Amino acid sequence: MKTETPPRVSIPYIGWEIQLTCNMGCQFCYSSSYNRFRRDETRDQLAIRQILAGLETLRESELGIEYINWTGGEALLQYDRLPNIFRRAHELGFKNILSTNCMFSAISGLGDRHDRDVSNARFSAYLWELEPVLDWIAVSWDSADPGINNDVMRLRRNGKGGSPLHYEDVQAFLEIYRQNQYNFGLKINTLVTAKNFGPAVLDVGNFLQGLRCIWKLIQFNPRECPPEHRKEYEVSHKDFALMFAAATEWYHGRPGYEQLRIVQRVYSGSDEPHCVLVINTSGQVLLPKGEGHVPVASLFGTDKHCVPAADLRNSILANVLCEMQGTEVYHKHTTAEGRTPLQVFSERNRGMLVQSYPPNYHPNAEALQSNQTCCTGAVR
Repeated sequence: MKTETPPRVSIPYIGWEIQLTCNMGCQFCYSSSYNRFRRDETRDQLAIRQILAGLETLRESELGIEYINWTGGEALLQYDRLPNIFRRAHELGFKNILSTNCMFSAISGLGDRHDRDVSNARFSAYLWELEPVLDWIAVSWDSADPGINNDVMRLRRNGKGGSPLHYEDVQAFLEIYRQNQYNFGLKINTLVTAKNFGPAVLDVGNFLQGLRCIWKLIQFNPRECPPEHRKEYEVSHKDFALMFAAATEWYHGRPGYEQLRIVQRVYSGSDEPHCVLVINTSGQVLLPKGEGHVPVASLFGTDKHCVPAADLRNSILANVLCEMQGTEVYHKHTTAEGRTPLQVFSERNRGMLVQSYPPNYHPNAEALQSNQTCCTGAVR
């Protein structure tokens, strides 16, 4: 009897937490709070040789990875290492996404907190250095109201209010982006919570007029947020839906906003897997699931060297399969054709990628789309 070949699946989009710490101390941040309170092992910081070796292993693993979202913590705290890392990732066929709070003036050597002109010039030059190997920049900006943005949404670690540099730096970055014809796409991430709900969110769009960019509204996610802060930030599904509807209705069709695309990410509130993989600062590969993170593999063995690519692939696929089986998202998206849990994961992973970083919203859209398959591997 002839054995049917299982359909090919791939995982095109992953995140890599390159930096644990941040130059902000947001109470609601799942990444910083999770690392700080639960993931003591992620105090490690990988050497650049390990990161470069890890990139090669990811490519050899044939997992079909296309995009790597470099995040943290605050990824720009690794600004001196990012050009080499991005360059190598680009050489291997990966697309690079830089996720950042964009508070560059507070980073010594990258900006200058005392001189706005110097700071802007340095950051503009740095972006030109990244430009050949950077595909997207995703900037966190949660409120058009400076007071809410700096004093509520962006707290310093001492809890006495955030630095005004964040709001000023985001404004400066948007102007820098307008003035320069960078060959990378722009995405603005706005976390919608009970503390910034209303005009503080809606008016963010006013600053995006004339820009070709993605504006993503994100419902507050309590994943690993300290319990004492959850009630302060939680927003209901109904209220979030109202906020998203208000934003789309207000800006859709208005002159100057023809190139603005507004998308959303809704928190399920369940124990369902978020269909993306995350590599943390120890090289662990994690699957965010419900309000936790499930280890599914590790890039490195006990000797700190990369594990064989086939072992990495097999561990990821076996453990993702295990975590997907029996979940609501699997059953919901399984059709009569009999899609497997890995196929469901793959399709949802690609859906997240296309929604957040659509090729046609990239400044070099035609070239990006024509090269879309050049770095796409596949696994069975």
